[in-house]
Amino acid sequence: MDFEIALLSFLQYLKAFSDNLWRGELDLELTMLDPLWEHLATIERKLEILAKQEIRIQLANNKMINLWEQK
Repeated sequence: MDFEIALLSFLQYLKAFSDNLWRGELDLELTMLDPLWEHLATIERKLEILAKQEIRIQLANNKMINLWEQK
């Protein structure tokens, strides 16, 4: 039943873009990307926290900064 409701909702959505279906598809794809970008940002924040706690990563980052400054 939920699938039928979702399908009908999707069809109504596409009807709004009947003349320019590609725009509707593009809008839909971009809308679906938003949660993925948010999830990626969350993962990056967690990785940054872990990196600050790991001495090997801190040393590697310092070494990279020193090499960059020497150029």
